[in-house]
Amino acid sequence: MKPKKGMLLASETLKIIIGVICIGFLVYLLMSLYYSKIDGQNKEYAQSLIDRINAILPTLNSEKPTESITDINPAGWYIYSFVEGEKKPNQCIDKSCVCICDDVYEFEFLFSDKQIKECSENGVCQIVTNLMKFEPIEIVKHSKGATSIELFVQGNFVGVRKK
Repeated sequence: MKPKKGMLLASETLKIIIGVICIGFLVYLLMSLYYSKIDGQNKEYAQSLIDRINAILPTLNSEKPTESITDINPAGWYIYSFVEGEKKPNQCIDKSCVCICDDVYEFEFLFSDKQIKECSENGVCQIVTNLMKFEPIEIVKHSKGATSIELFVQGNFVGVRKK
């Protein structure tokens, strides 16, 4: 009786396919763990920046109208303003606030609340009374020149600008 070579080939092919699927699953698992750790660190950096902003705001007055914050993190995230009359993240309902969260690419007419949802779920926000609206500020990597911001008082309003 002759051995069937086709059966051996099918058996080896099945083992290779199962091996590739297992390796793919392991790569996915490792990447998930890595990105969850990075996201956790970024949220801690964002909370630290919000705490720094919160500590500076009460010290601003007519005698000391500006204060700078240098070398801010997390790189790649943005600082947003949400003021009265706009849709806001959950933490800021009925108040003006500053939020630090990752940027989400969105189509204005399709998913206009995607950025607000990102800031609500994965960002950090701080209520700021009398906040002036400002354009989103990107926090760039240190290798590209560290981002610095300036908090300032103008009349009764508080503003944030890139320095």
